[in-house]
Amino acid sequence: FSLLATGAYLLLMAAAGYYLREFGGDWGTLLQVGFLAAALILLLVLAFSGRVRSQFRVFFTKHFFSYRYDYREVWLRFIRTVSDTSGALDLDHRVIQAVAEMFDSPGGALWLHEDGEYVLAARWNWRTAAAGREAEDGPLARFLAARQWAVDLNELRDGAGDYGDLPVPAWAAEDGAAWLIVPLVHHERLIGFLVLSQPRARRPLNWEDHDLLKTVGRQAASYLAERQSQEALGQAHQFEAFNRRFAFIMHDLKNLVSQLSLLVRNAERHADNPEFRADMLATLRASVDKMNDLLAKLRRATDAIRRDERFALRPLLEAVVREKGAAHNSLTLSWQGGDVMLAGDRERLEQVFAHLLQNAIDASKADAPIRVVVRQGEETVEVDVADEGCGMSEQFVRSELFRPFRSTKAAGFGIGAYEARELVRSLGGKLRVRSKVGEGTVMTVVLPCTPCEAAA
Repeated sequence: FSLLATGAYLLLMAAAGYYLREFGGDWGTLLQVGFLAAALILLLVLAFSGRVRSQFRVFFTKHFFSYRYDYREVWLRFIRTVSDTSGALDLDHRVIQAVAEMFDSPGGALWLHEDGEYVLAARWNWRTAAAGREAEDGPLARFLAARQWAVDLNELRDGAGDYGDLPVPAWAAEDGAAWLIVPLVHHERLIGFLVLSQPRARRPLNWEDHDLLKTVGRQAASYLAERQSQEALGQAHQFEAFNRRFAFIMHDLKNLVSQLSLLVRNAERHADNPEFRADMLATLRASVDKMNDLLAKLRRATDAIRRDERFALRPLLEAVVREKGAAHNSLTLSWQGGDVMLAGDRERLEQVFAHLLQNAIDASKADAPIRVVVRQGEETVEVDVADEGCGMSEQFVRSELFRPFRSTKAAGFGIGAYEARELVRSLGGKLRVRSKVGEGTVMTVVLPCTPCEAAA
């Protein structure tokens, strides 16, 4: 290659010199001598400057010779390895394997950014890989972030290569099996780096290897960054679920406080009545049990929904109406059809009707009727909770009712209707609303069901 390039260069310069001599007029000979002298100086620079010669060789190799890699096959194999979730390897190990196999390396290790430094996160077929740490402002991290170029540790140990004053990392100096450091750059940020062990057949790296290392490093970084984003999103969802559960519990506590406040007011008038005292003790006992249940919910690690529980609707509604009827005498329950069986989380459904009835009580006057009407269909059951309270505007129902922390009540949290709808949806049902200002509201819960006879 060198002889071919030199011969072609000399022929080109000779032709240019001949042209200058023949067509340069009176200055032709002088121009020819000057041009040939400059050409000779350039040739000497190419011959004795390793960096210029290397760049010249890369240019010619890129544009006049065939590639070392079959890029279609290389890229398909890389994507296949990284995307293969059928085996026992996680993403960290699959990334190491994909890059190592691309460069005929038998093993590798992965360092990822964590708490201001890069730490060893995974090894693949390289149990002796040193578990060193690299500071994010250390010389290696700065070099990889700035140059975004793979480091050949063989060259670095020998003092060769264009690495400036980059020192050999301590862990690499102790482990002669370390061969390449591949930066993992995502959105111009160094999220980590790969270290490959010595290849099965040692060979020098050329421009094509470095281009491929840079490209595959960026692709691998995108996979790892996406995984980190998914993990962060999952954690955010866990906190969101916890906060949402806490907000719902606050709403339940508010309902308990309202119930106990009403009990205190009635006790001032009926404390001497033995029957009232018995009812008061039962209500207090039920309130304590509910508070304990709320604390248990708050301690739950997950917000799992029970979908395998089967229960009858009538006993559930009768219990809720009986409990809420202690605070509102004009509360009635009526049925159109027989009892039905539901599948899902009984406790959650009880919460739904408790919320809807409490909201109806809060919106109604003390003697205003509140009706719970159950209608059985072939595959669904509809439960209406109807009040004659202040009602809501169409605009509020459409835009505000089911948005958290929006309420028409001064002391409301604005999450009762939202929670009720979400709980009904979790049971495979729907929550419908009909309301008119000054006339009242009808909340209809539609749930899938089976008749008790069919279930039996």
